[in-house]
Amino acid sequence: MDKINKWDTIYMNMTRELAKGSHCTRVKVGAMIVKDGRIISTGINGTPKGYKNCDDVFNSVKIKELGDKYYEKHHDFSEKYEIHAEQNALLFLARNGGAGIEGSTIYVTHSPCIHCAKMIANSGIKRVIFYNLYDRNQDGIEFLKELGLEVKQLK
Repeated sequence: MDKINKWDTIYMNMTRELAKGSHCTRVKVGAMIVKDGRIISTGINGTPKGYKNCDDVFNSVKIKELGDKYYEKHHDFSEKYEIHAEQNALLFLARNGGAGIEGSTIYVTHSPCIHCAKMIANSGIKRVIFYNLYDRNQDGIEFLKELGLEVKQLK
C-alpha cells in the first residue's frame, strides 16, 4: 500500500476537523490512528487534563499585549506544558489497553517532530500520512523513512 487512496483523504479530512478542537493559539494539530478501516484513537495538541489551556494563557488581548514576544512566550509554555497530538493519540490507546495498533496508519495534520516520530516508530504504526509540513525541520519524517515506515504528504 504505497499510495494515497480515497480513504486516506477521508480520514485526513476528519483529522483536520478534529484539530479545530485544540486550545492552542498558535498551531492546532490533530492525529487519528486507523486500523483495518476503523478509528482506534484520536488526539489533539494541548495541555494535560485539568491544567490551564493555551488559550487561557494567551487570549487575544494577551497576544496583542505581548506583540513580538508572543512567539517566544508561547514556545516556552508549549515546551513545558503541551502534549503533541500524536502523543495524545498514543496515550489514549495505552490507557485503554493499547491492543491492535500493529500495522495501523496515523493521520496527522502536521508532519511529526523527531520526538513523536520515535514514539510512532516504536508503537507498531506502519504508515504516516500528514497534511502540512512542520515548518521548523523535517527530522521526524526522515527518521521514520530510515526505519522503513511509509510516510506520505497528502495535499
